[in-house]
Amino acid sequence: MWYGKDTSELIELKEKYEKKFGYNPDGEIELEYGQSDYKDYIRDIKRALETGRNLADFID
Repeated sequence: MWYGKDTSELIELKEKYEKKFGYNPDGEIELEYGQSDYKDYIRDIKRALETGRNLADFID
């Protein structure tokens, strides 16, 4: 889940993610990102889009 402010970059990435995977990445209940994790969240979404793997696949 995302617990921070949305930026135009983040909104665009979320839309791309939803188009590719069929759901908003904020719906990943087992994941939690806060405002201080913004850079990590952006990086992880980009990685998911590039590799075609769900966001949750990158979390250990």
